[in-house]
Amino acid sequence: MTWPLNKLALINEQLAMTGNNLVPVADDGSDEWTVCSAGYESGMEYMLDSHDWKQLTAVLTLNPTGQVPGDDQFDTVYNKPSDCIHIIWLRVSYAGGTGGSDFPLNYQIVGNQIYVNLFGGGTNTGTTTPTVTMKYVSSNVPNSQGGSDLGPFMLRTFMTALRKFVEAAIYRGLSEDPAEARQSEAAAKMLLQEARTRSDQEQPKRAIFNYRITASRRVRRPFPPTPTGWGGTGIPG
Repeated sequence: MTWPLNKLALINEQLAMTGNNLVPVADDGSDEWTVCSAGYESGMEYMLDSHDWKQLTAVLTLNPTGQVPGDDQFDTVYNKPSDCIHIIWLRVSYAGGTGGSDFPLNYQIVGNQIYVNLFGGGTNTGTTTPTVTMKYVSSNVPNSQGGSDLGPFMLRTFMTALRKFVEAAIYRGLSEDPAEARQSEAAAKMLLQEARTRSDQEQPKRAIFNYRITASRRVRRPFPPTPTGWGGTGIPG
């Protein structure tokens, strides 16, 4: 198997498997390329937005815009990066702190901006703006095809699911067989779920924190009384 698999190779694989003519080069103007490229790109956008893909994440320090938020419950505005597909987390670090001073930060998306509360709400009146860091899924992947050639970065299962989205496009756009297209799309979504699971296995498992209040709510009250006659000795009497 040739790996990594680029866009042209993946499209030709699916054209061959469905009995269609192959395309010699990308953007050759053929119906085969037009349909398959559209299926590839639309499938890719859907897949990238469906999960926090570890292979495509980036961490960035944000710079405040200086604007006053439209919502007075917040005091600082940041612009979302142009390559941001979706946010995973925001953290804030206050000046003079140590490595342990990073805290999760609540935020709200308004339009294409991020509103946060760093100084207690209202207009930003702090003398030193804390450092806000964001982790997000990025569309800015360094490769030779402008963000479309993800083979070197993504899991093989991810690319297998993408094959099925291209196959669905072939059945719908070239073969005019919507029933087969729907079956291919269903298979693509099943494979996408497998790819999510595989991606999550590439990071250490997180310990589940058992909140005492949450745990107490699971217990029926009042608590069962100690049986009469038991004095802590393990026997009645």
